Amino acid sequence: MPRDALQKNGSLLRSRKISMLSSTLEHGVNAYALSAAAAGVTVLACSIPAAAAPVCKVSTATLSGGAATFALNPAQQPVIPFNVAQTFSSPSTHATFAFSQAFFTPNTPGAQVVVASNALPANLAAGASIGPAQKFGKGQLYGLLFTYRPWYRNATSHKGNFKFGQINFFGFEFSINRQTHYGWVRLQVTKGLVTHILGWGYETAADTPILAGACGASSAGSASPASLGALALGSEGLPLRRRKSPIQ
Repeated sequence: MPRDALQKNGSLLRSRKISMLSSTLEHGVNAYALSAAAAGVTVLACSIPAAAAPVCKVSTATLSGGAATFALNPAQQPVIPFNVAQTFSSPSTHATFAFSQAFFTPNTPGAQVVVASNALPANLAAGASIGPAQKFGKGQLYGLLFTYRPWYRNATSHKGNFKFGQINFFGFEFSINRQTHYGWVRLQVTKGLVTHILGWGYETAADTPILAGACGASSAGSASPASLGALALGSEGLPLRRRKSPIQ
């Protein structure tokens, strides 16, 4: 091959190598920039508060005997906002003379319960909304839930809104950093007058209603943790961002 042709081919090969190198370098720079941006998003994701959602807890606590109290402290605050208490007394050894009462008592200034028309804690249906639309108060008779005397002729003779033999929901509000949060507690009474605290929950977003018994993620927030996580993966996460989630 003539020298001029060899020189021309050599120049062409060098040009292609430079072009390939430039393309590789550009890809690397872009990948680095994307990674740096992803790192920034990761930091941003850490600094953005998690989407508001109910915080819930299942409980196996019970109240029975002469006098027992359960401290209901949904947000684990220094001062406990509520007590669930039960008292039992009998003037004789005969069971028919026994007398039992239970109370849902607010303890702090911002703590109140949803009250019914009789000013006692209201028994709410599962799924009932607990929020600003409800009437709150301290509850008469220290937040009386029920009284029980075996010699009462029928359930209507008992004081309080508690329904025996069923799961009961009671709503409440309390303050966290001077902001109002709403929640619920689930109670049941079984034979032998044992009060079961089955669980409770509260909404982490201030001034946001919660449904009685609700324990799912809130719909608040625009960017989901999954999308932020996919972006933080850089170029490897792009297919995840493009993929449509099958769950809507």
